[in-house]
Amino acid sequence: FQWDWLAAMGDKTGASIGSGLFLLASIVAAAILAGLRRLGALEAACIPLFAFLAFNKVFSIQYVLWALPFLVLLELPKLTRLSVLAADFFVWLSIFTFFYIQEASNAYTAVFAPVVLGVLLRVAAFAWIAWRLLRQGPNPDAPIAPVKLAAS
Repeated sequence: FQWDWLAAMGDKTGASIGSGLFLLASIVAAAILAGLRRLGALEAACIPLFAFLAFNKVFSIQYVLWALPFLVLLELPKLTRLSVLAADFFVWLSIFTFFYIQEASNAYTAVFAPVVLGVLLRVAAFAWIAWRLLRQGPNPDAPIAPVKLAAS
């Protein structure tokens, strides 16, 4: 789309390797932090999921459904939760607007800029939550395995 930096990021081999390595690194980091009891099991599960959602090379509308249970269970401010949903909605709206306009005309570059902005906002929202989780500090009472509920 006449943007050199965007064309370089569109290299499928580089994008596949990069997103795969980033996901693997997030899994390893979450496992180490959970093992050190710096993160609880719920928080440790969020890190790789949010890394996948932020840096995955494919956008699908149902991916936000994977994040919803974690957004509900984590003790996050409402504005933080809404930022993820708003960014995801903006990406959805801009991508499908781009697809519609792309078929009607050849104005690729002008209508692709909102898609890039939406993706960057979505990455920022997930990165912000991951940063908040990592900043929490040591939690010596964090369970390594899910807590078993007592029979009623």
